[in-house]
Parts: sequence; C-alpha cells; structure tokens
Amino acid sequence: MEIMDASIVGLITSAVCIFLLWKFLSCAVFPLLGNIILGGLLYYVINLLHIVHMQWSFFDIVVIAIFGIPGTVFLAIFHFFFQ
Repeated sequence: MEIMDASIVGLITSAVCIFLLWKFLSCAVFPLLGNIILGGLLYYVINLLHIVHMQWSFFDIVVIAIFGIPGTVFLAIFHFFFQ
C-alpha cells in the first residue's frame, strides 16, 4: 500500500476515500452504523499514517462503538497527550 504512506498524496487519497464512504453510508438506512464504521476506519487511518500511535484496547472499542467518529477524535487526542 505505497499510496497510503504519510505523504501528501496519501493524506489526500485517505481524505477523499473517507469522504466518499461517509457520503455513501449517510444515504444508507442505518446512519448510526455508518458512523461506527467510519469511526473504526478513522482510527485505522490515524494509526496507519502514524499521526498518533494507538493500540487497540477494550476501552477504545467501546468508545468507538458508542460514539463513532467523535469518539475516535477523542481517543486520538487522549492517546496523543496521555500515552
């Protein structure tokens, strides 16, 4: 996955893919499920691009399952400052 490295092309590609997936899932019958899926995808992308190094834990899974994307942003900030 050379295109998904931490260069500007990888960041733009990730942003476009996440935006398109978000638009597709927001039109779905279950927007809450889409929010949870995109929260997990955002968690993966943040860790993949080494923006913030995060290790999966049960707490992370519960926060993403309940809050979705805002929970992922909270976890990224939490991991950045406290770990």
